[in-house]
Amino acid sequence: GWDVLRTLRGRARTNPDEPACTFLQSRGPLTLTWRELHARVLDVAASLTEAGWGGRRALLLYPAGLDFPVAFLGCLAAGVVAVPVHPPRNDRFVDRLAAVADNCQASLALTSSAIPGGEAI
Repeated sequence: GWDVLRTLRGRARTNPDEPACTFLQSRGPLTLTWRELHARVLDVAASLTEAGWGGRRALLLYPAGLDFPVAFLGCLAAGVVAVPVHPPRNDRFVDRLAAVADNCQASLALTSSAIPGGEAI
């Protein structure tokens, strides 16, 4: 986890305004610079750490976009095991999601406001 932070911190210092992640969409690309990515990852990691989630498993329920890599790297930095899954689209997917959560013994789920009922961390 700390290697992730060390790498992000280094890139944020040496190349702060260079693109780190770009998501291509029909309305045009969305980009996070190294500085922005580092700051957002630190925010997620701090939230998870302060809540005492280190060492636990978290489902990552994100649509395509930049929130997923931020959450994934934030989990790594906080010592949380990230378990990426597709957000449920219907009842069949909800059952599958429940089975995945049970199988991996997830303690929490991270998602975004783009998911109905979701709230960004």
